[in-house]
Amino acid sequence: MILKIDVLEMDVTSDDSVKEAMTNIPTIDVLINNAGRGFGGPIEAFTSAECLAQLDLNIVGNIRAANAVLQGMRAQKSGLIIQLSSIAGRIAAPGFGIYHASKWGVEGLSETMRYELAPLGIDVVIVEPGPFATNFFPSMIPAANEEIAKAYQHVAEFNENFGNQVHAAFADENAPTDPMIVVKTFEKLINTPT
Repeated sequence: MILKIDVLEMDVTSDDSVKEAMTNIPTIDVLINNAGRGFGGPIEAFTSAECLAQLDLNIVGNIRAANAVLQGMRAQKSGLIIQLSSIAGRIAAPGFGIYHASKWGVEGLSETMRYELAPLGIDVVIVEPGPFATNFFPSMIPAANEEIAKAYQHVAEFNENFGNQVHAAFADENAPTDPMIVVKTFEKLINTPT
């Protein structure tokens, strides 16, 4: 099956950007909510503004994108929303608390959406990948308060050891860290009959 995919630039933290991107698309059959970024460091070292930025991107961004397509999906009585969560939405580890909060939020949001939308013919599916060879880890945003972060040496040590394990997995040709695994999962979900 050949899929027609249109790629549009959109900032999911902006109502206007999401609305503008979606106005030029007549019908949307599948939405993959894949936008996200991680904030890493001890929870105490984050400001409330940083916490809100993490939640705005990873949770509210999903809501903005979904709300932009739901009217059309309801009208056609069909649609698929794939919510990209993470293994971080099922576990907790030191130094990832703000990110975990956002991904646990995606889990609850998505489960609720599934119950609300299923009777309308719209399916919601959560995908929870673990570490893949992407720019996620190098792009993590550290806590702004470095002075407080220094008090959490045990968290820094944990993160360093975890990072070493992740990078070793990325270097192992036999480890399942190719991001195409996730893409193939999306493809399988899209092709699954409802």
